[in-house]
Amino acid sequence: MNATALPVGNYNGEITILHNATNQASPIVWPITLAVAYGWTPVGTNVTATVSDDINVTFGEVTASGTTTVDVGTVGPPPPDGFAIIPLAQPTYFDIQTTAVYDPPVTVCLEYDPAWLYGPESDLTLWHWDTGLAAWVDVTTSLDMVNNIICGEVNSLSPFALMQPAAACSCPCHGDPQCDGIPNIQDVVQTVNVAFRGSAPVFDPQCPKERTDVNCDDVTTVQDVVKVVNVAFRGANPATEFCDPCAP
Repeated sequence: MNATALPVGNYNGEITILHNATNQASPIVWPITLAVAYGWTPVGTNVTATVSDDINVTFGEVTASGTTTVDVGTVGPPPPDGFAIIPLAQPTYFDIQTTAVYDPPVTVCLEYDPAWLYGPESDLTLWHWDTGLAAWVDVTTSLDMVNNIICGEVNSLSPFALMQPAAACSCPCHGDPQCDGIPNIQDVVQTVNVAFRGSAPVFDPQCPKERTDVNCDDVTTVQDVVKVVNVAFRGANPATEFCDPCAP
């Protein structure tokens, strides 16, 4: 039996009971609502669970129902040599788990944002952290560049990550958020805006640090403002005042 779950949402219907009672000629009708939640994983074969708006997981067979979940975070094992986890500015891990009892294979499909990419889209791959090997494994089986969906096949669940071949780090506007070639009052203002006024940080496509994160602690704060002021107005050398955003 195929058990592809209904899309997440509420489904209204009714139950009708027909009877031959002489004192009640009309049928009995009860309205019902079926609620399908994220992650519901029923018993059956080729069971597809909608884990989130962006992730579907299909199990070869489920022998005991449960719930399949994803924990999206920025902490996880480093990528293998020669690869980078995307988005480059904030590497993201998708830790997929289930309480259902299942038999493999398991197909994981993830919808991605093309804005995450810094190289050719055709280079995108889906990797799975193999806990037995303590290593990342490329599990990509398909890449739909029209609908921006990538799929991979595994035998077990644990963290997944999207990766591309690592590009040379390039941060031409680090410490110069206006990117006009020299830190000045406009750059000080933009750094203040990011640090204190809720402005969104700006990243260069192949740079892991914000333009305004000049001390490389992954957040723009008053310390970064002071350093930009020192370079813009106090004659400090940016080569010594600013960190190296490409340093390992």
